Amino acid sequence: MRVLVTVTVLAAAVWFLMIPQFSDAEASFAAIEQVSTTLVVASFLLQALSLGSYSVLTGVVLGWQRLKYRTLLRIDLSDLAVNHTVPGGGEPRPSFGPDVL
Repeated sequence: MRVLVTVTVLAAAVWFLMIPQFSDAEASFAAIEQVSTTLVVASFLLQALSLGSYSVLTGVVLGWQRLKYRTLLRIDLSDLAVNHTVPGGGEPRPSFGPDVL
């Protein structure tokens, strides 16, 4: 009986929540097909340069004697990942960033 109820609830969730979203997905795929590859590559490179320059700025502020550039880049990227995955956005930053250094 429990299995039957579980399967029924899952089937209803798929039918009423997932199936209607397929029509929206088709419109999204059509919009993605119109994006310029040059702009996507340029934005990727600009984002990589931004993250790299942020690590250089961190090194200038802290002094290059303490940490190497690669270590600073890894710390900054992990700090960015925590800020994007932990609920609360920038709330964990004061507790995470300085502790790693």
